[in-house]
Amino acid sequence: VEDDEDNLLAFYTTDNARSYHDRPLSTLGVDRETLPALEMLSTTYPGFVSIDSLPLGTIEDRITFVSTLYEKGLVRTEYELEHSDDEGEDVPDSDEDDDDDEGVISKRRKIQRESSDDDDDDDDDEEEGEDDDDDE
Repeated sequence: VEDDEDNLLAFYTTDNARSYHDRPLSTLGVDRETLPALEMLSTTYPGFVSIDSLPLGTIEDRITFVSTLYEKGLVRTEYELEHSDDEGEDVPDSDEDDDDDEGVISKRRKIQRESSDDDDDDDDDEEEGEDDDDDE
């Protein structure tokens, strides 16, 4: 269903229990750039697809797209994911993500958790440099 010129709405029913039947269908805003990736996942299901093979421009776009779908329970991984200790701190309430009609995939261009590991390494280097100054 078209939301506006640039966004489409995909309807999904992952909350299929009887207790959720009185709720409206959940929606996911998808821009036209990510539609081919969504179609690819849909047509290859139940098979698995590597993130690198998704038809999106950059790795950040691919990670953002798949992370959004994963958080909504729309994709699964072939292998169990390992969680770091700090990942649980940023988990949003599931009620906030139930209805999205503003193209969350196109608007979530922030660096994902996978990219934050590089920032942690920079902090460690700075701390080591401070320790060296104390020794003088």
